[in-house]
Amino acid sequence: MRFLVVESSALAQNFEAGLEDALARDRDKCEAAMNRLGRRTFECEPDAEAAFGDTIKEPRLHRLTAQVVPEVHNLPRRRGRP
Repeated sequence: MRFLVVESSALAQNFEAGLEDALARDRDKCEAAMNRLGRRTFECEPDAEAAFGDTIKEPRLHRLTAQVVPEVHNLPRRRGRP
């Protein structure tokens, strides 16, 4: 197999010129997705982790990690059968 690798200075300049805008768009998209997830409540940790994986696919230019912090709320007892 033979491969031809071509380096283009014009292409590199175009990439550098558009990099700031691409980073800003990708960051805004990630922040919006994290804000949507932050407003939701989940029944358990695996549900929250699954929602994180489904909501945020693969960001192009950023790396995201999730840390689930459980908040336990005791519900008042009700009369009758559970």
